[in-house]
Amino acid sequence: MATTATITFSNEKKTGNFEYKDGSYVIGGNAVADLTTNILQNASGQIRKGEEFLGNFYANKVGDEMKVNINDVDATDLATVSPIVIACRN
Repeated sequence: MATTATITFSNEKKTGNFEYKDGSYVIGGNAVADLTTNILQNASGQIRKGEEFLGNFYANKVGDEMKVNINDVDATDLATVSPIVIACRN
């Protein structure tokens, strides 16, 4: 007796590239948002000041909280870059 296989999709998401600008700072990369609520689930990409590469970031929603990692950013830029990366995830 043969059975019919089925596939069920849940928690559908939309994906795309994004760019967030704050003055001369540009945060850009890839993002995933929940299709029904339009709430960001995760994002990753580069941090630039003008054309200068400053570092990378990754944001991931865990439960109701967004966790953010910032990598390779010089310590002198970290205090300026952190709030910009946090703002772009909203």
